[in-house]
Amino acid sequence: MARIRTLKPEFFTSRSLARVPRDARFTFAGLWCHADDAGRGIADARVIKGAVWPLDDDITHEHVAGHHPEGV
Repeated sequence: MARIRTLKPEFFTSRSLARVPRDARFTFAGLWCHADDAGRGIADARVIKGAVWPLDDDITHEHVAGHHPEGV
């Protein structure tokens, strides 16, 4: 079931988050919307790519796996 999630304005001015590449920040924010209420989801880059980047053909599941230091 769809859940409404919001980002606080501080997300955009976070110095620690600014050290993370832009696409990885977007994936991170997208995971909040994709995860269930307990923060769980499927740790598969192909699923995450489809959920967070469905219309972006230039982003592949390999890119998404690279957004995590250990891959997914």
